[in-house]
Amino acid sequence: MIVKGDPGVIGRWFLLVAVAVGALPDAATGQENSSAWRGVVGGALGAYSGALLGTIGSVTPCTETYAGPTCVRWSAIAGGAIGLGSGAIIGANSSEDLEKHAIGAGVGFVIGAGAGAVLKPIVQRFSWQDVAAMGLVGGAVGAAPVGSAIGFAAGGLTGFVLWKAVDGVELPNAVAIALGGLAIGGLTEWVVGAADSWSTGGPSVQLVVPFSVSF
Repeated sequence: MIVKGDPGVIGRWFLLVAVAVGALPDAATGQENSSAWRGVVGGALGAYSGALLGTIGSVTPCTETYAGPTCVRWSAIAGGAIGLGSGAIIGANSSEDLEKHAIGAGVGFVIGAGAGAVLKPIVQRFSWQDVAAMGLVGGAVGAAPVGSAIGFAAGGLTGFVLWKAVDGVELPNAVAIALGGLAIGGLTEWVVGAADSWSTGGPSVQLVVPFSVSF
């Protein structure tokens, strides 16, 4: 499944984050401005990952509601807000952890885009925009690989059991449960990473994102 969107805008955001991470000062300097800068970069990376994870997990179930695109939009906003806050805390407290998330996002982008490039000549009407979209999705998942993998496995197993055991649960529903698990697992990794970073590094940054969701 390809998540459509504007790969150009998100791609430039991803590139900016990657360049900024590469330009980060060494954590040993201990300067407050360095910590704040890492927090900004971490927040941007987390927002990118969280927004796409929220989108991935909500596309199928949201299409079953009257809200439709609005449901997906708010899910992306909620996921982005979670990633933004978590990434900012991680970045401010640990350059090493931020680097791990950034490297994972880069690896995921390369894998996703590579898979898309392989599919392009095989799948009809598969454009370079789809290749870029696959790369961006891969980057979002790669930024939180462990949680995404665990969530996908748990969701996939649950979906498979329900598909085989419950009348009315079809294969698309099982796939939706697996993708929902992937999204929840990835976002959970961001939150857990922020909590660990906060406990070990101290409250270097505070971020309040007030928002409400209604349908």
